[in-house]
Amino acid sequence: MVKKIFSVSILLIGIIFGSVVSAECPKYLDAEKNYILYADLGIHGAGLYLDRHTVGIAEEDNDKYIILVDTVDVPDADKGKTRISNRFSNRYSFDMKEMKAYRYENFDDKWIEIDWKITDKEDPKFTYDAKIAEAAFYLAVKAKFFGTLDKVIFNDDFYKSLD
Repeated sequence: MVKKIFSVSILLIGIIFGSVVSAECPKYLDAEKNYILYADLGIHGAGLYLDRHTVGIAEEDNDKYIILVDTVDVPDADKGKTRISNRFSNRYSFDMKEMKAYRYENFDDKWIEIDWKITDKEDPKFTYDAKIAEAAFYLAVKAKFFGTLDKVIFNDDFYKSLD
């Protein structure tokens, strides 16, 4: 009987510990859905969020847009924490004729093309820029940009989280 109680106790502890370890960052940081998760850093517990309030069109000229958006880092978001530790301002340029997007690099004072096809986080050229840029474009213009080119990377669930 003692062995059964001990076995059941170990099983319950394993289940509880397993659910704590595999906690995920919430899709939205606030109830109004103004902070939208674009990256869950898994075992690090941090969540990277796009700030919907800051999305705006800075320039619009024929088939070109420049869109601004802020992103924030939230350590321990997987544990329900909501304190923002870092805020970053991003500037993206979209060329509708060429179907290319660029991010502005402040340090080098230049535009760098976003390679939205790099989705492997182990790739040294990987960035979250494609995801951030697509979300910013969708929120500002109410249309898909990269999503018109690839339905796998930017599926319906991605856009539902933005609505």
